[in-house]
Amino acid sequence: MKQLTILSIFIFSGYTSLFAQDELPKPKRWSFSLSGGAAIPVGSYGKNDAVNAAIYRKDTPIPTFIIGFDKAKSGFAKVGYYYNAELQFKFNSGIALFLRSGQLSNSVQTAVLSNFLTDLNDGEVEVEHVDYNVFYITPGIGYSKQFNHFDVGLSVFTGYANCNYPYYKAILLFTTTNPPRFWAHSGERPDLNALIIGSSFNFDYSITSNFRIGLEWIYQRANFKYEMSTETIPGSSPNPMIEDTVKLNLANIGFKIGYRF
Repeated sequence: MKQLTILSIFIFSGYTSLFAQDELPKPKRWSFSLSGGAAIPVGSYGKNDAVNAAIYRKDTPIPTFIIGFDKAKSGFAKVGYYYNAELQFKFNSGIALFLRSGQLSNSVQTAVLSNFLTDLNDGEVEVEHVDYNVFYITPGIGYSKQFNHFDVGLSVFTGYANCNYPYYKAILLFTTTNPPRFWAHSGERPDLNALIIGSSFNFDYSITSNFRIGLEWIYQRANFKYEMSTETIPGSSPNPMIEDTVKLNLANIGFKIGYRF
């Protein structure tokens, strides 16, 4: 009887192992990734043409009376950086839904603005400009194809973006006051909100069934509209209001690391 019991246990264990081998592992649908890299301005966002971007006051006999710079013509943005966090769900068909959130930053080319205003005023002027800092959150949809350990994907997305006010001031170093007078926007400086759209391409490599690394290329675009009124401080009344647009236009290239679960 004892031998029969032992034999039954072995047979049951064999059947259990057999069925366990036939059971396929569940596919990992969810993934979380972090990425970051260079935010490269393209189009007018990275253009650096102070001559054509200068806005002159028309109701004055002085033809060179400047009241601002048209950022829609020249954004003066330098190469900056970005970083993202993304949560994704992938279907069997290769189609994926995702939610991405991140931040990007571009400093501003102020040397050309300083030189332009210095020449215009026949005296030294130094321009200071805040960086463009943009936060965004974008749902999207994509498709990817797997080749052994490699995964190639394309996606499109749209969502919400928030940019700080593009404040700048020109310090009039040629003036005799201490501290020097400066020329700048004199009103409120609210954050700017806009719709952001874009597309991305990724090339990933699976290190294990859970971890992957890769490269990504992202294109992003948004138009941030705002109003500005400049004046010389202290000592003058505000100039006419300017309606302007920062035309964010970026090609991002970065490194990506992700985890499937």
